[in-house]
This record gives sequence, structure tokens and C-alpha cells, in this order.
Amino acid sequence: EKHVARAAVRVIHINEERRAEVSQGWFTKVIFKNGDKLVGVLKSITGDKLTIFSHYLGTATFTKKALHSVTFVPAARMSVGNIVVCDQTGVHEYERGGKKIWSYNNQNVNYPWAAVKLENGNILVANTNYNQVVEIKPKEGNGGEIVWQLDNIQYPYDVQRLDNGNTLVAEYYASMVSEYDFKEKQRKWQTPRVGYPISCQRLENGNTLIASNQGVFEVNKEGKDVWRANVAGLQPWRATRLDNGNTLIVDMRRGSVIEITSNQKCEKVFSL
Repeated sequence: EKHVARAAVRVIHINEERRAEVSQGWFTKVIFKNGDKLVGVLKSITGDKLTIFSHYLGTATFTKKALHSVTFVPAARMSVGNIVVCDQTGVHEYERGGKKIWSYNNQNVNYPWAAVKLENGNILVANTNYNQVVEIKPKEGNGGEIVWQLDNIQYPYDVQRLDNGNTLVAEYYASMVSEYDFKEKQRKWQTPRVGYPISCQRLENGNTLIASNQGVFEVNKEGKDVWRANVAGLQPWRATRLDNGNTLIVDMRRGSVIEITSNQKCEKVFSL
């Protein structure tokens, strides 16, 4: 037996051969293998079944074979929100209906390549042309305050704030993906040369998904490939690991978005 503090637990991946025992009453997000999601209050996890209560279904029991993962969340609600957009003038936030609710048009942020809204409401920006990563605390309507800044980054194309507080950056001209400590702002982890990385994503298993001029691939903590998209002539722009375990890839060469499984089966192709 191993006792783990609840605060340290984020995800349980259900294993068919082991029994997972956790406390009742935790707010829980369930992701099914078909990609569906459900949020509710955990009732029990037994040898082969999961039972939760949700206002949508009431008390419902599911077999583990139907589940991809179980995640503990601070409230019984799905993650919904606005859309953050980068363009040559700065960073903008829109409601889903298309109404602009916030902009950061500032001479020290232009042509950013990526922006992510954090749980604290701030916006993390890959300020590409200035070789920076900045965290902006928005002001209502327009503008904001830079509350954290990472300098001397070699042309950042993508950025992600990790669960441990560090920041993952795709450094295009350095041909590496790096993890920087939040307080010390020092590189704590890096990949070997990966050929001009364009996007990066830290996965739940601790590995990192990368799209670069060398393709789309997943590396472990030692920087070694553990998976690679086997698509002939692929010229990726972005890659994202989905909740169902598949990988969504923007392919510039074909002008398409493709979704492939871990065993290289092409599930869907969307023309752009």
C-alpha cells in the first residue's frame, strides 16, 4: 500500500488488473474512450466499475473498459471558456459568440505565436519577435500588467504552464523544447536537438509531444523517442494529444487536419 495526499493526485488511469480505492465525494471528471466527458461526484471505484453521481444522469455506473481516465477537479463542472487569439497586433480574447472582450495591443508584444489562458485568469504569451515569454494580468476591456517574464528565449513558438508551476517552451531557433523554473527562470529540462520545434505539450504520463520540422513525436524524460507519427510527407504546424489518446495534427503540406491513433491508424481527415 502507498498513501498519497489528495492534493498531490490529479489523474488516475484505470488499470484492468488493479483495484483503485479513493474517497467518496471527490469532484471527478470522467473521460470515456469514445471522447465523451462527464463530471460529477465520485461514489465508488470497485474492481471493474466506476460509480458517480451527476445532476445530468443521477447515480450512474460504468465499466472500466469504457473509460480512458478519471481526473479530480476542484468543482463539479466542465471546463468551458472564451477563445484567445494571437495576431500581428497582439493578443485578444473573444466570447464564443464572437464578441471581443479583451485585447493587449502593446508595442512590447506583437506577432506572438501562442497564448494560453491560465487558471488564475492571466494570459501566458509566447512573445516570439521579442524572444520572450510573458504572463499578462488583464485589465478590464483592454491592456494589462506583465506579472512574470522570461527573457533570452530563442524565438519561442509555443508555451505551456505545467502543473508544477514551471513553463514549457518550444524554442524554435534553439531547436529544443525546454522547461523553465518559475522562480529561478532557469532551464530545468531540455530535449536534444529536435529540428525547429513549432509546438509542445506535456502529457499526463510525463512525456512531451512535439511538432517540428522533423515530424510529430513523443519523447520521454530522457529525450528519447517513444512514439512518432508515421505519416509520409508530413509537414506539421501543430500537434495536440486528445483526451481519447489520439493525436490531432495540422498538416501544412496537405492543407488538412488529421487525427491518428497511437497505432498509426488515421481516424479522421479534415480539409482546410
